[in-house]
Amino acid sequence: MPFHEGELAVQQQAGVEAAAQRVSGALKHGFEPAATEFLRSRPFAIASSIAPSGRLWASLITGPPGFLTVTGPQTLNVNPISTLDSQLLQNLHINSAIGLLTLDLSARRRLRVNGYAENVAEQGMQLQVQQVFFNCPKYLQTRYLISNDHARATPAPAESASHLSSAQQDWIAYTDTFFIATAHPKKGADISHRGGFPEVLQVVNPNQLLFPDYKGNNMFQSFGNIAVNPQVGLLIIDFDHGHTLQLTGKAELLWDDPRQQQFNGAQRLVKVTIEQVREIRHVCPLRWQFGEFSPVIPPQLSAP
Repeated sequence: MPFHEGELAVQQQAGVEAAAQRVSGALKHGFEPAATEFLRSRPFAIASSIAPSGRLWASLITGPPGFLTVTGPQTLNVNPISTLDSQLLQNLHINSAIGLLTLDLSARRRLRVNGYAENVAEQGMQLQVQQVFFNCPKYLQTRYLISNDHARATPAPAESASHLSSAQQDWIAYTDTFFIATAHPKKGADISHRGGFPEVLQVVNPNQLLFPDYKGNNMFQSFGNIAVNPQVGLLIIDFDHGHTLQLTGKAELLWDDPRQQQFNGAQRLVKVTIEQVREIRHVCPLRWQFGEFSPVIPPQLSAP
């Protein structure tokens, strides 16, 4: 059975069990040539990890092309890492479950790798992989990498708080891309991408966010995890200046909320209650130039 009980429950509630089974063949247990080649050229990835408290974190890691190297049918070396978030490092020393997502934003391609980390150190780690799969390009905005200067990354100390500041709320209001970490108690961690026009991630108040779920691949890996474990982590990247904003808290799937009408094309909503905020400025050495919004974002959500 390719799906766990949470995924099956969400698929059933959405009425897409047959459709999910049809696409389940995309889930691989190891690396095929296309995935190996894709990883070799990537300069960054997003990783999910689980803190001792059970909270989830989504973290940015970067390195020169080749820092993600497949060394066996189910083995991935992540080494060296130019940006290894201390929160990620601490978490993996306690709980080795990890989800990894890497993207080519210019080609609107993304690959997810889920498994367990070994030999974790500041210099890198090795992943024993259980699941590898390409995702469709839906809702990915096109961005072009224009700079990859590792000398540029001079991270400021992380700033932590229990709620969003006014400046962080403004940042979120302009966000068109974010990443969500989820985990199953026995199946491990996962990380996924979400995208739309600005305000796709709506600030309800300093401790609560709301975002729509548009039609996807029907497998519901993220939502299936949330159904059995509400802990989530969000990562927002400032693609222009290299800052990151990490949020951790709990998510709830909303199937019949009247606010769904605010988001054209939304099939359901997700409410995130924020428990901790972590901002790191100048942490990312990469800079991107915006290209265009995904052509499949529902048209009534017009771009500014």
